[in-house]
Amino acid sequence: MAESPEWSATAGIWTKVAASRGVQLVNDGYVTEAERLAAIAGYDQWVAGTGKSMQLYLLAVSGKNPE
Repeated sequence: MAESPEWSATAGIWTKVAASRGVQLVNDGYVTEAERLAAIAGYDQWVAGTGKSMQLYLLAVSGKNPE
């Protein structure tokens, strides 16, 4: 079990991504709906069980139309 009280919320970012953006991956044919749901379930099980640490390195680019 994870030690930090924020662990589930912090590590749960990928569950949220799979729940939202994962639908697009299904629609575009990269994964099936069954694979997407299995990935969410497996990841949630890891977070609740053996998961102890995760390091994220996220990059983002924002643009603004000059008009």
